[in-house]
Amino acid sequence: MKNKTETIKHGEKVRGNILIFITEYIKEHGYAPTFREIGMGVNLKSTASVSNHIEKMIKAGVLETDAGVGSPRALRIPGSLETQNESRG
Repeated sequence: MKNKTETIKHGEKVRGNILIFITEYIKEHGYAPTFREIGMGVNLKSTASVSNHIEKMIKAGVLETDAGVGSPRALRIPGSLETQNESRG
């Protein structure tokens, strides 16, 4: 059984993997992945788990969205080139 510190570290690692996946996905496709695609990319079976991690990342300022947390393909990475290009477009 994991203690609280191990659980926190695991969650931080998962969120780091999610950030890397989203960054690479946006670079390749030009738009954000769906929660299901994120889950497949970081080996999370539950889209609810993905949603929970994404919500924490938005609250922490690691990700941005103009829509609600569950909106598909509405995620941005603050300060990224893609985000800056969108605001100019």
